[in-house]
Amino acid sequence: MTPPTLLQETINNSQSLTSSPSTSLKSRSSTHLEDDTLVAMFRRICSDESKRDRIVLKHNDRQWTLAQLDEITDKLSQLFISKYSCKVGDCVAIYMNKCAEYVFAYIAALKAGAAYLPLDITYPDSLLKSVLDEVKPAVVCITTTNSLNNFPEDTPLLLLDEDGKWFFNEEEKEQKLPKEEINCDDLAYIVYSSGTTGKPKGIKCPHRGAVISYKWRFLNYPYKDDDIEACNVFFVWEMFRPILQAVPLVIIPDSVIYDPHSLCNFLAKNKITRMLFTPSLLEMVLDTQDEETLSRAFHCMRIVILCGEVVTCALLERFIRHFPHVRCINLYSISECHDVAVADLNEFYNNKNERRQFAPVGKVLDGVKILILDEKTMKRVPIGVPGEIYVAGPTLAISYINRPEINAERFVALPEEYRKEMGSQRMYRTGDWGYLLPNLVLEICGRCDTTVRIRGYSVELQAIEAALLNLNHVRSCTVNSIGNEGEDKQLVAYIVLRDKQITRKQLRAQLKRVLPFYMMPQFFIFMEKLPLLAASSKIDKKALPPVDFARDVVEIEALPQTENEKELAKIWIEILHLGSGHLDIQESFFDMGGHSLLAARLLNAVNTRFGTHLGIRELFTAPTVYAMAKLLDGNQTIERSSPEQIIDLEQQIEANDLKGGIMDLHLRAFWRATTEWKKRFHAANVFLTGVTGFLGSHLLAELLLSSKTKITCLIRESSNNNETVEQRLISTMKRNGLFNEKINEENFREQVRVVSGDIALVQFGLSDEDYHFLSYDIDVVLHAALHGCNVIGTRNIIEFCFKNKIKPLHYISTDAVFPSGLIDVDEDTPPTDTFEKLDDGYGQTKYVAEHLVLRAHYRGLPTVIYRLGNQAAPINGTNWNPQDFTYLLLLSILKMKIAPNLGEWKVELTPVDFSAQFIVRILSEMFCENTGRIFHLINSGIVKWTQIIEWLKKIGFDEIKEISVNEWIKLINESSSEEVCIQQLQKLVQGGLFHNKGTVNLTQSSFLRTKTSKLLADLDWKYPTICETIIREWIEQLIESHVIERPKTTKNNGMNFSYLKSFYGTKKNHEPP
Repeated sequence: MTPPTLLQETINNSQSLTSSPSTSLKSRSSTHLEDDTLVAMFRRICSDESKRDRIVLKHNDRQWTLAQLDEITDKLSQLFISKYSCKVGDCVAIYMNKCAEYVFAYIAALKAGAAYLPLDITYPDSLLKSVLDEVKPAVVCITTTNSLNNFPEDTPLLLLDEDGKWFFNEEEKEQKLPKEEINCDDLAYIVYSSGTTGKPKGIKCPHRGAVISYKWRFLNYPYKDDDIEACNVFFVWEMFRPILQAVPLVIIPDSVIYDPHSLCNFLAKNKITRMLFTPSLLEMVLDTQDEETLSRAFHCMRIVILCGEVVTCALLERFIRHFPHVRCINLYSISECHDVAVADLNEFYNNKNERRQFAPVGKVLDGVKILILDEKTMKRVPIGVPGEIYVAGPTLAISYINRPEINAERFVALPEEYRKEMGSQRMYRTGDWGYLLPNLVLEICGRCDTTVRIRGYSVELQAIEAALLNLNHVRSCTVNSIGNEGEDKQLVAYIVLRDKQITRKQLRAQLKRVLPFYMMPQFFIFMEKLPLLAASSKIDKKALPPVDFARDVVEIEALPQTENEKELAKIWIEILHLGSGHLDIQESFFDMGGHSLLAARLLNAVNTRFGTHLGIRELFTAPTVYAMAKLLDGNQTIERSSPEQIIDLEQQIEANDLKGGIMDLHLRAFWRATTEWKKRFHAANVFLTGVTGFLGSHLLAELLLSSKTKITCLIRESSNNNETVEQRLISTMKRNGLFNEKINEENFREQVRVVSGDIALVQFGLSDEDYHFLSYDIDVVLHAALHGCNVIGTRNIIEFCFKNKIKPLHYISTDAVFPSGLIDVDEDTPPTDTFEKLDDGYGQTKYVAEHLVLRAHYRGLPTVIYRLGNQAAPINGTNWNPQDFTYLLLLSILKMKIAPNLGEWKVELTPVDFSAQFIVRILSEMFCENTGRIFHLINSGIVKWTQIIEWLKKIGFDEIKEISVNEWIKLINESSSEEVCIQQLQKLVQGGLFHNKGTVNLTQSSFLRTKTSKLLADLDWKYPTICETIIREWIEQLIESHVIERPKTTKNNGMNFSYLKSFYGTKKNHEPP
């Protein structure tokens, strides 16, 4: 299901946009609804002597005038009454191909007071029998082209052949036609749904809905004297319409409608001026015919009506480009409601000023009532906010036949509060998701039932189709899901290409820019054309070819070839839960859904299988099966990445740099508005990324504590079936101990708006509308996503900061942009002097991302960069980053009483609450004077590992025993402990953390904080120095939280814990956490 747009919260607070759509509709001029019937309308046109000699029906080489059609149908209706006892409430079934006799039976049934029942000639015998048993028609009209053997022996059949013998039956000749008294609420027709899933449903429809629809269209799209309409698609709905205006109806034979070349010749030969297509049928014609054929076919065409499927803007653009003289109409019609809304797509196309995927369905017809309701509360949503579409008013069907449970589900009682306004007691639940615009244009977002679950993620199939159709190489497509619910469910894209040279790999690469990994089809099947249903001209998904699992995932050349590639592919498929499929050996582990924990499992499995010591840096450098196999082929005992595999960082910066500058007018407007930044900030809207991370959640908490500003958090959807992105954020806040007496769920929801998206995708994976809305609504951006797609994500953030108005960017960088071994790196030390020594993927990507921010600043974007070191728990807090190596190491030591002897290794830690308060202080109060600066939140007071162990013993953990690193690694690897910290350490160790000859990295860089220290002095703050006091406080908090046990003897040594508050100076808004 398509989620609500970001306008929802804003609009819910705006009284000016909540006026009743139906009230507005009443103010429009409406079509006068007489107590009319289809029969009465036909009799009136037949009584017009000026029109009786007009030809109104053509089929093959035969044609009939209005007078002849009136006479024939009078005679046939006479037969229905006298021989088959037809009366009001009965029905006449029609089982034949599209032909003139079909039209005769249709009109005659209505004249007899009965309803008509079209039977699809493609029904299997069992289904045909089921329908006949359910409806029990008075008679079934057939032709000899349809087998008589399909019907049970007791079925009353009437043979209507071209020879017209039934018309000259002397026995019936002298019968007079009685006048049946029928009204607009009597049964006019029974139609069955297409039955693509399950048993088709019979829908009983009155005259009223068709009468309203026909009159509305006659008024708004009147026929001209020389119009000629062709009909086959939705035949029972459309074929009577031109006849009621004495306009020729030309029946398109079933043998012609799905042969594009024959159809084009038919249109040209008969000089057709109007026709209804499904978008799929029109697309097939455009796909398969040359310019000359198309030009001849549509030469006389004036109006094309599209109905039955969503109209993509790509199809509309193609059509208008080919046929600018043809008026294109989009009709939103539902069997249970008849016509609901209509849009002039030429007008839409000419006035379109934004990039869209789908065309609107237009304004609601006069007399039709629309309600857009929230699916949970059944309350009306404001204009512009999506919900489920309900239709009320006089056009509704009567009911489904013999389906009380479905009637109760789909034809529901109108909520009491809307009954007077709607003038109705009931409404129809369409199953469509959409919203009304202020101009009362109806937008359809998709079907409520086209959402599937893929590995725990909600995936909207139409969204994938729209993304594919936006690619230049794709002409048409459909997306399906195969497999059972759960991890085996996979997506298949069936594609008709414009350019036959493009490969699946190239298509996949283009889609990666706009779709998250869980929406990527696993299979791409190229087709010459998509199959259509004969009954409805919609895409026939059952006729789509099955997936060839051996070939359709990737090109043959992208399948594993060598033994190492094959073994690695097996491991990746298992770790990534890719089922029984293949994978492209050039696909990145992270693009396929890999993350840090899966990376540890992958490396453990690879190292176990190959006896290697690959670490996380090797995975960043060689993130594909192909690249990793090359590493394995070259050296089975890899220690580190070879220089040849280090990416060209300068080339990456150039490739991802946004070369366009900022509009001078936008920039002047921004700085003019910053004269009172502190006051303005508290009414601002902050865009925060990385909020489910350790630092990001503390930044959010600090923003909530220190201001009343609104905060929009972008969060990538999780595979957790039962957790929304908002629930996931709340769980993160609770897990990190950030909900307290000052921050709770109530004030969290007052200030925080959570948006599901992905910074690695174009427009963050948001709809055009949502992205455009945010680009105006957001005032400042805090980009704190420390991991993931650093380069592309940062590029997208910068582009967003440029969009529509200037949004200053506060960027969280890392000390990893510098290689190890440097001394006294200050804020102004350029990383460009040493970047060639960077040998791990994380540092390389953060280096490129930081330089993209610097380049954006040089072009005018206001920025502040914060380089962070290792983030520890808050000074007075228990909650650490659960994946932090230092924390896991300390915790394992306190639990096992055994520590590795790491010699001179130095520990660098900064309390995360200090970092968060520093960043938010600049963001909220000191931005203008600090724009363009870089700050180091890296602790220069680093402590030797031996000192940490000594402090732990002084605190009371004097049982700690030190052993060699290799002994400790063996102990961790062989441990069967259920302690989470031990299990996490196992993954890190087995993933290659200690790959440098049994030691951790001893060549750390040292950093200066010249600018940071000056600002801290101005604030009367001190940078927290890691000392015994802080270590003791952290240990005490872990004990009180029952994370570890209190040692038998706790030694205080007279420590003064008030020292801890001295780091923050005098605080105006709140005390440190």
